[in-house]
Formats: sequence, structure tokens, C-alpha cells
Amino acid sequence: MTLSAGQIAVSAGAPGAGGGPWFLRAVGDGMAPTIRPGDMAAVAPVSAWRGAGLYVVDAGMGPDLYRCDVVSSGRIALWRDNPAYARHEATLAQFVDGVRGQVFGIMQIVDPSLLGGFARNAGDDGQ
Repeated sequence: MTLSAGQIAVSAGAPGAGGGPWFLRAVGDGMAPTIRPGDMAAVAPVSAWRGAGLYVVDAGMGPDLYRCDVVSSGRIALWRDNPAYARHEATLAQFVDGVRGQVFGIMQIVDPSLLGGFARNAGDDGQ
């Protein structure tokens, strides 16, 4: 599966830090207008396909946000809401291998300076 990275920054509570919910800070426009640069996505760790929705998938270049849905038997489509980005397909096995979480909430950040050291650099998996 060939997917681009660099759309998000992993924040406190990322996978590998206890297994609970964690947060991502958007640093690119890939999911705009749904998730804008600076917004935070609340993510529940998952390791399987749970139906159509927003997921965090690691395709070997760090975790990234994608909208995902089934396109055919055993194949999952991954795309960004910004139409400037290409749509990709993966087998169910590839998806399961790369999935890190499913988004359950989005927070609009109005003053990022108040986050202090909470947000980490893009590609940091929190370990």
C-alpha cells in the first residue's frame, strides 16, 4: 500500500502509551474542510475494520488520517476529504496491518499556544 504521510502530529496518549484514547493535531490540509490544520482528532485504538469512517492508518511512513470504506469484497478505499489528494485502495489484510485507530471526535483549536508541549512532531508515534 503506497500512501503519503505528514498530515498529522501525534499527541499525548498515542498508541503504545497505555492503549487508551489518544489525540492527533492536523498539520496539513489533507482532511480539509472536515479537519483543518490545527484541529485535534480524538482517536480510539482499533486493530480491525469496524465499518466506514475516519481512521488513522500507518502505511510505513507514520500514522495518517483517512476516510475509509469498502469498495469491493476484501478491498478498502482510503482517501482524504480534500479532493487534491489521490484515492488509494488496500486489501483488508493491508488495512488491518496498518490501522492504528478510529476517529471518534474532532476538536477545533482556537488558541494553539495554550497546548504547550502537548502536541508532538508529525510522524512521532508516541513511543
